[in-house]
Amino acid sequence: MAAPTRGTVLVTGASGYLGQFVIEDLAAAGYKVGGIYRTGKPLQFDGDVRTFRADLGSGEGLGECLDTLGPLTAVVNCAAMAAPAAVEADPEGGRAVNVPAALLDALERHAQQTGSQPFLVHISTDHVYDGSSGPFYKEEAELLPVNTYGKQKVEGERLVSARWLRHCILRPSIIYGPPPRHPIRRGLFLQFIDSSLAAGKPTTFFSDEWRTPTYVADLVAAIRLLVERGEAALPAGSRRVFNVGGPQRINRVDMALAVAQARGHDPKLVLPGSAASVPRTCATPEDISMDCSKLEQELGLKLTPLAQALQQVFSSG
Repeated sequence: MAAPTRGTVLVTGASGYLGQFVIEDLAAAGYKVGGIYRTGKPLQFDGDVRTFRADLGSGEGLGECLDTLGPLTAVVNCAAMAAPAAVEADPEGGRAVNVPAALLDALERHAQQTGSQPFLVHISTDHVYDGSSGPFYKEEAELLPVNTYGKQKVEGERLVSARWLRHCILRPSIIYGPPPRHPIRRGLFLQFIDSSLAAGKPTTFFSDEWRTPTYVADLVAAIRLLVERGEAALPAGSRRVFNVGGPQRINRVDMALAVAQARGHDPKLVLPGSAASVPRTCATPEDISMDCSKLEQELGLKLTPLAQALQQVFSSG
């Protein structure tokens, strides 16, 4: 007889980088998982996982997905159009995904039909901060994003907060880690650094934009904790918003040099450059490094230093 599942979790953005790791982690923990993807072939994962093609902008396919899965324990909304330049070029397309109105509509209908009130973990971004009053933004900082992507993610946060009581919002930075099971369309910054330096290619990295990069394993651990415990994971009076970055404020040169050290590449191949000197189609915040102490204090999670994370990533590859 098969072991009973711990509950059913819906994960959006199943074909994306974060979504794949979340699905694998939850399935390994004994959850039945439904994954939503929009384009491409159906994805295969180990465990009790079923994927569904659905459009989070129009809502097409969401009802069928929810009807098939039945009552839900949790929903993890990883879906996003996360490239600021792409959102700037197609703001309506970006808003359809980044502001999850259709998903909330579907969850509300599902609740009426089944009584299911799943805990919603909504993935936001550090781009909600403006970058001019850092370093180390706290969650309660005023949100004044400088580009359309950031503005849409703020709107998405507010919509989730207004329409779904059982929720928590996580704000990651640049997410890095090992390659996912299934290739993704968007390039992986960590692997780009490694491949460029391994080829002996001098490569320029920005030295004037500051972030607190997010190790994917840390973010997945935070999501799992919230899926498992829901409100019980949150202290009384919590604002239900957490920064989820790394413990270090670094720029892309720092990150490239850390990869060079971890992999034995020549650090002289890492060339500093200015983001301000590169033409761009949208504004980019200068310093959106985050203070993530609230996550560690309230959820009891320990964030992984970059050097330790790189050791884990490359030793597993």
